[in-house]
Amino acid sequence: MARSYIPAMLMATSLLLMAASSPAPSNNTDLAALLAFKSQLSDPLAIIANNWTTGASFCTWIGVLCSRRQHQRVTALELPDIPLQEELSPHLGNLSFLHTLNLTNTNLTGSIPADLGRLARLRYLDLGHNSLSDTIPSTVGNLTRLQFLVLNFNQLLGQIPGEVRNMRSLSYFSLGINSITGLMPNFSFDSTPSLRHIYINNNSLSGPIPSGIGSLLMLQVLYLRRNQLSGPIPPTIFNMSRIVDLRLGNNNLTGHIPSNRSFSLPMLQIFDLYRNNFGGQIPLGLASCQHLRILTIPGNLFVDVVPTWLATLPELTAISMGGNDLVGLIPPVLGNLTMLSVLDIANSNLSGDIPVELGELRQLNYLHLSHNQLTGPFPEFLGNSTKILCNCRQLQYLTISNNLFTGSIPNYFGNLSTNLVVFEALNNNLVGGLPETLSNLSSLRKINFANNHLTKEIPETLSKLENLQALDLSGNRMVGPIPVQIGMLRSIVELQLWDNMLSGSIPDAMGDLTMLEYTSFSYNRLSSSIPSSLFYRSNLIQLDLSHNSLTGTLPSDLSHMQTMDWIDLSGNLLSGSLPSSFGQVAMLLTYLNLSHNSFKGLVPNSFGRLTNLETLDLSSNNLSGTIPDYLANFTYLSSLNLSFNGLEGQIPNGGVFSNLTLQSLMGNVGLCGAPRLGLSPCPHKSHLTYSRHTLKFILPVAIIGVGAFATTMYLMVSKKNKKQYYGTASTSMTDLISHSLDFKALLLQYMPNGSMETHLHNEIREPLRFIQRLDIMLAVSEAMEYLHHHHFQVVLHCDLKPSNVLFDDDMTAHVADFGIAKLLLHDDNSMVSASMPGTIGYMAPELAFMGKASRKTDMFSFGIMLLEVFTGKRPTDAMFVGESSLRWWVSQAFPAKLVDVLDEKLQQGEEMNLAFHHQTINTSSPSSSIACNGNFLVSIFELGLECSDDSPSRRASMSDVVVRLKNIKKDYFAFMVATQSAQQSS
Repeated sequence: MARSYIPAMLMATSLLLMAASSPAPSNNTDLAALLAFKSQLSDPLAIIANNWTTGASFCTWIGVLCSRRQHQRVTALELPDIPLQEELSPHLGNLSFLHTLNLTNTNLTGSIPADLGRLARLRYLDLGHNSLSDTIPSTVGNLTRLQFLVLNFNQLLGQIPGEVRNMRSLSYFSLGINSITGLMPNFSFDSTPSLRHIYINNNSLSGPIPSGIGSLLMLQVLYLRRNQLSGPIPPTIFNMSRIVDLRLGNNNLTGHIPSNRSFSLPMLQIFDLYRNNFGGQIPLGLASCQHLRILTIPGNLFVDVVPTWLATLPELTAISMGGNDLVGLIPPVLGNLTMLSVLDIANSNLSGDIPVELGELRQLNYLHLSHNQLTGPFPEFLGNSTKILCNCRQLQYLTISNNLFTGSIPNYFGNLSTNLVVFEALNNNLVGGLPETLSNLSSLRKINFANNHLTKEIPETLSKLENLQALDLSGNRMVGPIPVQIGMLRSIVELQLWDNMLSGSIPDAMGDLTMLEYTSFSYNRLSSSIPSSLFYRSNLIQLDLSHNSLTGTLPSDLSHMQTMDWIDLSGNLLSGSLPSSFGQVAMLLTYLNLSHNSFKGLVPNSFGRLTNLETLDLSSNNLSGTIPDYLANFTYLSSLNLSFNGLEGQIPNGGVFSNLTLQSLMGNVGLCGAPRLGLSPCPHKSHLTYSRHTLKFILPVAIIGVGAFATTMYLMVSKKNKKQYYGTASTSMTDLISHSLDFKALLLQYMPNGSMETHLHNEIREPLRFIQRLDIMLAVSEAMEYLHHHHFQVVLHCDLKPSNVLFDDDMTAHVADFGIAKLLLHDDNSMVSASMPGTIGYMAPELAFMGKASRKTDMFSFGIMLLEVFTGKRPTDAMFVGESSLRWWVSQAFPAKLVDVLDEKLQQGEEMNLAFHHQTINTSSPSSSIACNGNFLVSIFELGLECSDDSPSRRASMSDVVVRLKNIKKDYFAFMVATQSAQQSS
């Protein structure tokens, strides 16, 4: 390709000069335009380079169509799905006879050339599924013959130019899935009489839906989902005789839908008002929409009963109306909808029995009735083997959780559809046990009967469900042993049997569950030892065997527990020493509870490597020796309980011990050295011990002159494995920033992997995952907290930003560039003059306008950086013009539309895909409730907005930030546990 690039450019230039000297455009003009287009492409597969050769007529080139009547002029350029790459050439505007331009899915970047507005004959323009950016040029309004305009799936910004209303021939208008803002164009029949399809979904349009839309007599599709539209829907839209598809979900629309006298949409097939703020009754006018197939109105404020007129709409395939204030009974006549495949009336206030007539819904695939007040015995709902839901042979998803169902689960439950994948009936009043016939449902991936009143043994036949991934029987009173056949559930990922009355031993076959990640047998009556094979499960993330009567010792080799996050073995009869291998391999642990056992000996030094611990409980054992000093350096550790052991000696200072109460240390008679807790001083030693504070960062060199301070701070966040970053500790920090040193040079370590800036904004770099970003920002806050609040002189960085977070060859992060840092020598409210302010976009207002630096100016920079890290947008991005800013943009989306500002690279990752999947699909399952709330996302952006507040007094302190980021990390792991569980069942 490199050899042909320069000749192609020369040929294009010469032909352009020939065309300029010609009296009128010719096929030489077309040739020059095509060669200019070719020269600007990367063409990695050389498809264009090998085919578009000057030895053949350009009319024979791939993708080029010429007119025979117009002296071989180019009329069409179509190269869909070919990886052209790079930017569009403005010379395409010279193809004056072009009527079709189709470059969809060709990896184009850059902006849309304004010169395309000169293609007066153009009828079809498709540039969708690329990476085009910048605004839509206003010159598109010159394309008065254009019928199809497709720009969807790009990165277009700004407003839709008003000139699009000049495109009188326009029939198909698609701008979906971009970043377009501003108001929606007021299309009208006078300006665009042929307009049939409007797709502007998944953007950031604001304001009302223009009234002119209702005058578009030919309109068939209006697709405006996932914007920020507000206000009522223009009434005229509900009288459009040709409308087929009306989707307005995920906006902020309000008001009531007109009654049947003002509602006439005879051709309507899809009606979507999902997650808005509509009130009143469900529109009666829908009863006349005889072609209606999909009705989606959940998450609004409708107050009504489930309408019986739904049964008069014979083509209905999906009804979703949960999350409204619906009362009364489920109408039996819904059983007449023979085409219905989805029925979702969850999260309402429905009462009464589930009508047996629903058993006639032979196409039913998805039945969601959770979170209501439905009653009746369980058998009345299921019927028998020849009637009711046993006829629903297509049923895959059935959930009746959080209702008031009673009775036992009948044997003919096993006659349900063999296609059934998910069955959830938690939080009801069911009794008895699980039927043996449950094993007939061979496709089951998730079973949840938690929090009922089941009392019988777990049937051995469950082991036949070889596709089962999640089983939750917790919160019942089931008895007997855990079946040894449980080891045959080779696909199981989550196994929850806690809070029952199970007895006997934990089967050795548990070691055969190679996919197991989450399991809890707590609060049962299990005895004997813990099978060592359970500790060999390398995928295990959470293990809770607490509050049983388990005996024996823990295995000495825990080297396989490399992904473990949570271990709770408290309240048993375990003995022996604490395994030193905990600290050697279980580096992911955030929660470790070994309390109320009979462990003895010292706390191993290897525990010092468990630097991610947030909770450590070793209380009520027989441990001896001193409290390890390294516990004071665990920056995430917020809960520590060492009470009722035989510990002695000096209580460490700092870290978690700063706020520790006597309750966490009582019962250790040999402890000393904490007067604030009422403990006596430790015996005087003959020599002084020099104590050094161990931090998560290093300040290797400092230069302090008259009014100047320069240093480089290394914030160590070592990549220990593929799943998470972990902080490593350094030493020798005391008095490093206290004296004038005679250094003449500052030696800095080479950072080959660039900065946080490049990892956020360079497409070549592998994107940082969510937890990586969170861990790095937490570590930055901890480092700054020390400099702000714990060093004897307050150190202000004055230039926090992503480009000052550097990565070495091990992807260890270093917070660097203290070249304009300041020392603050007074109280918390003091300020210092800064003759060299920080970077535009990250500077606090008081620093930019008055040159005054304080702790709060660092807080502002940190807040902006936090918003940038999780939105992927620089504060100086071109999209922020006038009064708009990164902070303003996020605040407009907060809290309901955060998905619109979250970095797209995060949304493409498995973590966030998992989150958003369960927010939009499984919103009523208990295991996904955390995903629905999205609390950890809201908390991150809330913290960023608070830290970057214009008023310094309203900004958080760095100490507050550390605590809140740790809590956000907890919420994240809780979220992942819940959503991964739900994902396994979907």
